[in-house]
Amino acid sequence: TLDVEVLRQAYAAARILNHHQGLHLISAASAHYEWGIDLAAIASIWTNGCIIQSKLMQGIACMLLEADCILVHPGAAAQLREQVPALAEIVSHVAHTALPVPCMESALSYFKAYSQRDSTANLIQAQRDYFGAHTYRKKNDPHGPPAHTHWTKADK
Repeated sequence: TLDVEVLRQAYAAARILNHHQGLHLISAASAHYEWGIDLAAIASIWTNGCIIQSKLMQGIACMLLEADCILVHPGAAAQLREQVPALAEIVSHVAHTALPVPCMESALSYFKAYSQRDSTANLIQAQRDYFGAHTYRKKNDPHGPPAHTHWTKADK
């Protein structure tokens, strides 16, 4: 069985992460198309009767006055440190059931990718080298010559 408090914390973490993703997309489009969108102003407008009007959005509007990214704002970062373990617990629990929770799974995966020092890009580079000898750069020598692994038949 699921603990209701764990579910509440997981939902709260997923909401922050999903709002961040949406705001990040708006920010990237604004930069690309030179729209000059003020995310804090947008969030503030949304608190005035939009379908996503909420106390969370009011908090996000305030956070965006202090930081360009809500995930690096001390308040959101502290909340996520506390609540992401609950999100992981819920996602792990439902992985053993037939219950789909795509927003929670996506939020957790995004957070992992966002917060890891090293991404999984090195795995992709290894696959490219394995299948097509595309080479890769070594982490301990990023400016050195491209490397290639001579895969054995046992590896394939």
